[in-house]
Amino acid sequence: NMGDTLYRMGKEKNIGREIGYCVFLDSLSAKGNYIKEWKWKASEKKNSSKENLEKLAIKENRKEKQSANFIQYEEGQLEQREEWSVLQNQEEKKNTLVENLEKGKDLDFLLDNFYIIDSSTSIDRDLFQVDHLLEKDFYLKQEDKPQILIYHTHGGSEYFVEGEKEEYSIVEVGEELARELEKLGYETMHDKTRYDVINGKLDRNKAYMKSLSGVEQQLRKKPSLQILIDLHRDGGNTKERKVTEINGEQVAQFMIFNGLSRNKNGDITYLKNPYLQDNLAFGLRLKMAALNKYPNLTVKNYLKAYRYNLHLRKRSLLIELGNQNNSIEEAKNTMKYLAELIYDVIGDEKP
Repeated sequence: NMGDTLYRMGKEKNIGREIGYCVFLDSLSAKGNYIKEWKWKASEKKNSSKENLEKLAIKENRKEKQSANFIQYEEGQLEQREEWSVLQNQEEKKNTLVENLEKGKDLDFLLDNFYIIDSSTSIDRDLFQVDHLLEKDFYLKQEDKPQILIYHTHGGSEYFVEGEKEEYSIVEVGEELARELEKLGYETMHDKTRYDVINGKLDRNKAYMKSLSGVEQQLRKKPSLQILIDLHRDGGNTKERKVTEINGEQVAQFMIFNGLSRNKNGDITYLKNPYLQDNLAFGLRLKMAALNKYPNLTVKNYLKAYRYNLHLRKRSLLIELGNQNNSIEEAKNTMKYLAELIYDVIGDEKP
């Protein structure tokens, strides 16, 4: 069609048909060259675009690697910061009193800051050598036999604010402590005998003699028992409620009680205790653990003249919990923390 058109144009201008076709062929040639040039430019553009894409991919890959390295670096830094934070928190968590005692190992500092000394007794300074007290090891390997005994010398006379019913007594709280210690892996016996009830009547004066006989009988039956806990409810002429808050719950405070077998004149020779320094060290370690974790949970350890049946095992404790103004719930709430602290002292083997 284009050739015919050119022919007609050529005829009009006296140009032959052949010349018209030549013009047409020249036109096609020119168009071919244009197409070739277009294809070449398109190819060049494509190659250039491909090259640019490859360069872009390399850049992106480099960026991704840099980003991955940066993320890895950041994660490493974060992990390191978390480790530093944990260490810092551990240092901050260590109670100042405990830290100063461990560093200074000063006897006067120990007596002034960790103990209340009853007026009935006196201190044998040789007994309170800080090095010896801190170095004693109370690790107790768990076994499939009874290892802990909880009992109550004054189980028949110590109740909480709700009233004098069995469900509100210190014996009921002892059952809670036994459950918590069992959870931590130590087989625990709970002696529910009310040792201050003698011939159907309360007699607190003879209670320690009766509980001594009862506990000795338990030890003969179960020689595997290594920890003895005489759990009491504290008292006193006060309206004050001994309570603190831990993890959002009201918790009764407690006191660790030690008998020194010693009055103002010196040792009470008929109240021998071969484990006296062990008892003191065990109570001190429990107090230190409490200060580090729950600083307001305990008051100072109490030192009094007599023996209080603490001579039967080196891991012997007498705990005075709360007072008559505390509720049974507050008393029971304490038991998981007391069990945890006992575990902190007996559950870690020294390297």
